[in-house]
Amino acid sequence: MRTSHPVAILSLYSVENLGARYIHAALKAAGYPVHLIMLKQYSINYYSRITEFEVDSLLKILTENMIQTVGISVRSPYVLSAARITQRINQELDLPVIWGGTAPTLDPEECLAHGPDFIVRGEGEEAVVELMDALSGHKGDVGAIRNIGSLDKSKERGVHLNPVRPLLNDLDALPQLDLSPHNKWVIDANHVRAEEPLEKTVKYQFIASRGCPYNCSYCSNAALKEVYANCGWKIRHMSPERVIKDVREARATLPKIRSILFVDEIFAMNWAWTKRFTELYASQIGIPFECQCDPRTVTEGKIHDLKEAGLVEMTLGLQSGSERVRYEVFDRKVTDQDIKTSAHLLHKYTIAARYDLITDNPYEQESDKQLNLHMLLELPRPYILNIWSLYYLPQTALTRRALAEGIIDQSDVVGRSESDYQYFTASLGQARPVSDRFWVAMYMLASKPFLPVSFVRLLSKVPGLKRHPQPLMLLARISSIVRLFTDGLKLILSGRLNPAFALRLLRNLDSLSR
Repeated sequence: MRTSHPVAILSLYSVENLGARYIHAALKAAGYPVHLIMLKQYSINYYSRITEFEVDSLLKILTENMIQTVGISVRSPYVLSAARITQRINQELDLPVIWGGTAPTLDPEECLAHGPDFIVRGEGEEAVVELMDALSGHKGDVGAIRNIGSLDKSKERGVHLNPVRPLLNDLDALPQLDLSPHNKWVIDANHVRAEEPLEKTVKYQFIASRGCPYNCSYCSNAALKEVYANCGWKIRHMSPERVIKDVREARATLPKIRSILFVDEIFAMNWAWTKRFTELYASQIGIPFECQCDPRTVTEGKIHDLKEAGLVEMTLGLQSGSERVRYEVFDRKVTDQDIKTSAHLLHKYTIAARYDLITDNPYEQESDKQLNLHMLLELPRPYILNIWSLYYLPQTALTRRALAEGIIDQSDVVGRSESDYQYFTASLGQARPVSDRFWVAMYMLASKPFLPVSFVRLLSKVPGLKRHPQPLMLLARISSIVRLFTDGLKLILSGRLNPAFALRLLRNLDSLSR
């Protein structure tokens, strides 16, 4: 019987983890007693290793609740943490362990070598329920379940990967997320709390679509398309009505919510969908929201309607100020004009702009770095800048290229080392060539609206700073702290930032370039 087979879903370094939460909801809808355990909270560039006490606490929860199967949501940076936990469960509880998420989807052989009994590749809502039915003796044969992988014991380090099933077409068929505190725990900072941590959130994360139309060489979304190559990759949307229904019910359950963050890869791609969404959101929700888009999808009509509905901030992927890098390295066919047009539209409609920039890129030339700075100084101020270090995710086109060309080795691929935790965003304290310290500091200064553009340009030409960037780095630190506190105070006063979350961000000021 399903009701006699308790299941635990474990989320690593994320209390929001929408993937784990949809699996949790699917199992609950299928009748399984399901528990959601959130082990460690994410904080920018502040890596706190999972302690023995925290693992002991996890095992105690599993034992006391008579859990019979454990599912772990594993993103690539957390493979080794998941491996440690899996080893302890195998040694002390002897329970079946299932890994799902981007890591086992893109790197199944590597993940299975770390000890899980099964992996789930791709979308897991249907596959996990079928797997649990088979493991609990309810019905079905594991060997026939699509999306499931396991070790092939007849071969040394051999694996058996079942084919993947077609993508879920109707996202409205997904069960609603369970936001109640029932059977939920947070384990962090050597403390255990039985609670739904989202009860404290003022910014609620939601995803209204799945998929991305582009093939950026560094992105796991492009690699996911290869997994589904024979199943018809497509972008799918929840209906606007379902989105509004779920957001409205989340607000009723979590009364502290003051804004919504849509974490779709590209929000509001479809014009008809956008028109209907903005009408419903304005009339039924009416609180500020944020989203991310691609410069190629931004139009004035869309920005106008989203602004009228409550859009207050949009993130755009700049990634590089050099068209050469965008085209030849990142396979990202975004022109300079695309970026400038989008930026000026956001400025025109007084929507806060946030731009992503990738640095620590071995394919960049000095001229590309100069173009990065030039682009940042051309963008209308004010804006927020996220500077990311280039990461080599498993099976992406850029990772394969860098491996083939000897620029990296397998130890540099995300998930092979716990050093992956240290720098999700570019930090001034990060080890890099002296000239690159100069450029990262310049990028940070370029985004500060209280520093005149002419002054920043002048600094970029001061003789000797490239060889001795320490004064520039100090100025970048000070300006980032000033910007952080002024922006943070505004967000706290407007109710869009939880003071407790703001304190977590302060753990690594160097990373918060803004």
